[in-house]
Amino acid sequence: MYEHASERPSNRAAYPNHEFPLAPEAVRAAYAQYWQSIREPAHSLAARQSAMATTNTLIADFCVDYLTPQTYHAAMLSEQADGLRDPRYKEHALRSLNTYRTASHEPHEDHHFIFGLLSDREVIDDFWRENATQTYANDPTRLALYMDQNNSLAVPREVWRQRALGTRVTDILKIRSERGVNIESLLIGSAEAQQWLNSDKAQNNTETYQRIHKAKTLYAPLAEIISFDGMGMALQSKSELLQLEFSGRPDLVALAHTIANTLGTPNIIEERAQVMLEAVLGENIHEQVLTHTAAHGIVLGEGIATRNEHRIVWRAKTVGGIARRLCQLGMDKLPPQTIENMLKQPPEHVIKKLLEKGMLPIDLLAATVLTQTPEEIGRELRAILQRTTTDTRVTLTPSPSRDKPLHVKGNLGYLAAVARGMGYTDIDEMSHDVDVKTGAYHVGKVTLRFQRWGEPAPLPAEVQFNTVADRVVARIGSASHAQYRLAEGEDYYLGPQDTAALADFNAKKMHLGQNGLTLISRGRADEMMYRVDSARP
Repeated sequence: MYEHASERPSNRAAYPNHEFPLAPEAVRAAYAQYWQSIREPAHSLAARQSAMATTNTLIADFCVDYLTPQTYHAAMLSEQADGLRDPRYKEHALRSLNTYRTASHEPHEDHHFIFGLLSDREVIDDFWRENATQTYANDPTRLALYMDQNNSLAVPREVWRQRALGTRVTDILKIRSERGVNIESLLIGSAEAQQWLNSDKAQNNTETYQRIHKAKTLYAPLAEIISFDGMGMALQSKSELLQLEFSGRPDLVALAHTIANTLGTPNIIEERAQVMLEAVLGENIHEQVLTHTAAHGIVLGEGIATRNEHRIVWRAKTVGGIARRLCQLGMDKLPPQTIENMLKQPPEHVIKKLLEKGMLPIDLLAATVLTQTPEEIGRELRAILQRTTTDTRVTLTPSPSRDKPLHVKGNLGYLAAVARGMGYTDIDEMSHDVDVKTGAYHVGKVTLRFQRWGEPAPLPAEVQFNTVADRVVARIGSASHAQYRLAEGEDYYLGPQDTAALADFNAKKMHLGQNGLTLISRGRADEMMYRVDSARP
């Protein structure tokens, strides 16, 4: 029983306007009944409502214009759907979902879609657990951590940063092709994962360990394949930071935040990107592509170079990406006290010191320019050399692993085409001025530092060039970046069947906003709706 009347949930307690104005009355009514029937303490209601509000805000920030209101309704009803799997809450959840059905004036087709998404939730959890069981069958220590349901096991420091084992990107695509999970459900799960990892619930325990693994090996790569890059970046970034912190290096997390903060707010970053890109590429028009209603920290932009109408996409490096790169550069070999002493200095001094030691990521701001042919890439690289010669704001700077600021990688035909575009007679002549490397992945890039008068420290930036066709290969082809992330430095191969599966999954994005369920999930939706409609009000 409640000690005070004020602790009793009421209709007004579920989704007050100041907490979540988008919740329809039917959702409010369902939660008012649910929380009262399970006797949810009043002090926890605000936190639960805030978490759901943040989840839907993240969905809107990353997926605006792609999803219908019914997807947001499904996200709001997730707690009740999960309650169906818990014997303690099953009957309460059925009755409250029945209340939703009764109170909502949406047509049957909309309800069918919502319940199809709700039915996906258990399938997603089972799929991840089965995959982890198979992948870690020969690693009993980590398997036990992934299967621990009560936070009863301690996660050793050294385990937090161990790479995920052999997950293939085409294996996780089976979550749709074989299990019938809808794309919208995966986007809801991604937003929920972000919300949870950014909350104070993310502690040094097995639940956090499991959620990070699920975020990095399931949600993030799937988001990237379907071109929701910001969502994937946010999941990767927060996961990296938590892994580093719980492995005993909060000092490196603090250093990464210090570096990221020197870039400025999203609007300042956009302005800096505009000026830098004009100096390097000439006049261009662009804008940010994400809203920042939730504090997700991801800054992405896109636009057009007006001189030749080449498409440009750019991003600020995430805090987690900075932390990961600092470790790759060897900063994690330094004692924590050394980093802590460095952080006592003003941020601009920290940046300058890292630049001097070659320990600052070279791509705090990175842009990709899309062309039609490799020859165009060569012409653009030559134009950059000419344009920046007299611009004192730009200093072309090699990365620590190279001795030239221009780099071209690809097969011999690609390299020869870029060389022709730059005005060289052959690849050998180009190699005098450009770092040349053969490989399957095709790219041309330039690394630089950009500093305007009055700015305390230069901005390390990278501008790379891909053909439109090669960009597709990097998304859903043999050079899939999602698989590269999953491999974590290990060799991998994607054959024709793999790339066909990637292309098929990516193509599903065009159907978002149509409220269409997979055939398999339609049956699950029918079954769940029957159970709900049969429940006693």
